Amino acid sequence: MQKLETAISNINDFSPGNIQQAANCIIALDEDRSKSAIADITGTYVYDFNKIVESEILQDEVSINKVSRTGQIGGALLGGVLAE
Repeated sequence: MQKLETAISNINDFSPGNIQQAANCIIALDEDRSKSAIADITGTYVYDFNKIVESEILQDEVSINKVSRTGQIGGALLGGVLAE
C-alpha cells in the first residue's frame, strides 16, 4: 500500500485531505480542487467531481450507499427545454 500512497502523493495539482484504503486500492479526495483520485496496481486515475455521474459503496457485496446525479442532470435538461 505504501507504493500506492506514494503514487497519490505524486499527483500534480492534487492535495488529498482524505485518503481511504480499500481492498487493493487507495481512494483520495481533494475537496479544495474538487477532485478524486484512485490508485491501484494498474495505475493512478484522477477525476473532477463534476465528471462523476454515479458512485456506490459496497460492503460484503451489499450496496450500503449509492449516489446518482442522473436525476439532477435530467431535471436540468428538462428545465432548460421548458424555459425555451
